[in-house]
Amino acid sequence: MACHFAITYSVMTTDLAEPIVELDNYFEFLCSKQHLHDNPKDSVVHYLDSSSDSAKKTNADRVRVTIRFFKYLSRTYATVKYLNISVSACKKLRSQYEKDLDSMGKRLNVIVKSSHSNNRKPLYQNIPKAMRQAIMIIAIPSTPRKANLRNPFDTTYIQIRNDLLIRLYFYYGLRAAEVLLLDTKSYKMSAPDPSGAVRYFLIVTNREEGVVDKRTRQPSIKTSHSHRIISLSKRDYFHLKGFTEQYRNQKFNDGVYIDHGYIFTSSIAPFTQLSYETVRDIFQAIDSSLTKHFPMFRDTELYIDLPKLTPKVARHTWAYEQLNHLYNSERRKAIELAASTGQVLNNKEIMSNAVNTLRSQGGWSENSKMPMRYARRFFDEQGNFQNLERIEADNSDIQRSFEAYLDTVETEVTFYEFR
Repeated sequence: MACHFAITYSVMTTDLAEPIVELDNYFEFLCSKQHLHDNPKDSVVHYLDSSSDSAKKTNADRVRVTIRFFKYLSRTYATVKYLNISVSACKKLRSQYEKDLDSMGKRLNVIVKSSHSNNRKPLYQNIPKAMRQAIMIIAIPSTPRKANLRNPFDTTYIQIRNDLLIRLYFYYGLRAAEVLLLDTKSYKMSAPDPSGAVRYFLIVTNREEGVVDKRTRQPSIKTSHSHRIISLSKRDYFHLKGFTEQYRNQKFNDGVYIDHGYIFTSSIAPFTQLSYETVRDIFQAIDSSLTKHFPMFRDTELYIDLPKLTPKVARHTWAYEQLNHLYNSERRKAIELAASTGQVLNNKEIMSNAVNTLRSQGGWSENSKMPMRYARRFFDEQGNFQNLERIEADNSDIQRSFEAYLDTVETEVTFYEFR
């Protein structure tokens, strides 16, 4: 009520022209997150370019709400009841306010549309297998005998830590928060079976009650289905164990700093838990190295546009590669079963089995549509491959059937010179 009275009093004594002019600055104020942090860098508001498309859209909607409120103030208080001016002057004033506010709304539309057109998200949010393999090469830590000059990180601690992060995201499809929740008790091994074989596991769940997490944005498990146990490769189990015991735990052995228990920590004192922002920076550094050492993946003039690297892109990539693997495995089983029983292959059932396994491994709920989206894309690509095979087969048939005639046709000769 007090705020409403203050605004009303301001309108009665001055006008809306000044606050309307400030709407541009208000939009930048929101985009630079000064409404969240009262200590802007250099005390200026010019970070619009660094704001994400989604943030611009959200903040544009907030400013549009303010615009509608200003229009309400104009229509209610820019009247002879509150202003000591004529009816025609009030009408002219309201018209000017409406014009200025509409102009601001149009500028917001241009900014948001321009952001979407200049930074379009690629159609698919996963990357090709070859690109993913290049990333794994970049992340390999240097050794005393052989330096990995492609690795953008300087110290052994950071290189080993970041390699583990990249592998957990790309090889196991963990969400960003799930990796940040891992603690020193998250990796386990099974008791040997009768043959002496051992299995290795990663437990993905929330930390127990009472654990202090000072991160501004605290990670948590997304749904009840996200609590799961994942099989680890022997290599990744021993790298996690080795990093934790030989590098990470050494930071807390002298007792100077409190051990919070999370595996992934900062490399400098007081060795706090890794944040979302740090993970984002790690992916950006990998992306920059990829652009430098494997530029073909960022050549948008020649190749289809590929997404920037993020934990979400890593998860999408894992899901698509894993679904492909699961589908082919299920199909081999179905072929073997059909050979022994004469049962007809059911492609829909094969994919359903693969999707259900992916759903469990990825921690999706039964209602989540994400696994089926990967299935639809998989079938789309299989259809495209089959169509290309059909075209190639048809070209071969034409070549064989009309070989003598084609040799006399200049256009066909010209075409085959491009092969």
